[in-house]
Amino acid sequence: MRNVSLKFGFGALLLLTSGRLQAEHTLFFTNANSLTTGTVSNALIDSSSVTKRGNTFNVANSLLLLDSNGKIPDSLALIASTNTVAYGLVISTVSSGNSIITASASFINVMGCETVDFTSSAVLTRNGPGGLDVGVVASSQSYALLAIANSACTQFGVMFTSQPFHRPIMPSGFTKWRPLANIYNNSGGTPVTQIKRGRKVTRFTHQVLADVANLGTAESLLDLTQWVSSNAVSINLHYRITGSGSAGTASFVLKSKGQIGAGGGGADESISYVIPDSVNGTLLAGDVALPVLDKPIISFYELSNVVGFTLFLTGYEEEF
Repeated sequence: MRNVSLKFGFGALLLLTSGRLQAEHTLFFTNANSLTTGTVSNALIDSSSVTKRGNTFNVANSLLLLDSNGKIPDSLALIASTNTVAYGLVISTVSSGNSIITASASFINVMGCETVDFTSSAVLTRNGPGGLDVGVVASSQSYALLAIANSACTQFGVMFTSQPFHRPIMPSGFTKWRPLANIYNNSGGTPVTQIKRGRKVTRFTHQVLADVANLGTAESLLDLTQWVSSNAVSINLHYRITGSGSAGTASFVLKSKGQIGAGGGGADESISYVIPDSVNGTLLAGDVALPVLDKPIISFYELSNVVGFTLFLTGYEEEF
């Protein structure tokens, strides 16, 4: 019988001789420990099930290598740990033009890294620690202010990001982060003046949301996303109304609107506040806090006898 050799992908060779399969001596794999030197033709590789990365790990478009504990390395972590806390947290603008944002805390924990008497500043007009993680700052844009630390817990600082869910592009030397606050860069390219103590954010200049001579009974809807942090749990509003002078009580409705679950065929659920003016023809002012449902969206409309109506956003409370 003639000898017949069969060659397979990955350099495997089977020799059929005298009717016997001589696999134990003639089966081999060329360069079996590395597929980076061109030993296999691209035409023989099924791209849907084979990935060739040359033993490169933990970088863009490459494989993930776990640490010695079988966990994702700190440098790749995207969610701050549950023991991330801060005490005595204060965040405010400190310079003319409000371009510098300063954060301070008597104690702060950044994904397990702890420090006391923490103080650090950042500006949106530069990149890296003390600036924006990547990219060029934009007007009318919200940015998350983060506390950052290195893996050895010997360096701390602050940095901005506009990445979804506050997941920053970490600068070299830093691996840990936690969100501190949300900063809105206004249409003029200047961060809104505000101060945050703990979880409560107070705007130095109140944002006018509505200012009308006749409110009307048609419901008006306002999305406050550009002014309110994505993790806000309540919105603080200041209202001023003037009664028409007609008989009866002047009153209007404020609502917090947003999707709650999948019930109701996707209809918005609402929580209503009715504020009456017992003295018609005079100005009545007051403050109210509305809960944030899934988004900071509110609405308002007249019930009766309202002439002038002004509504301001004075601040909000954040989840962290």
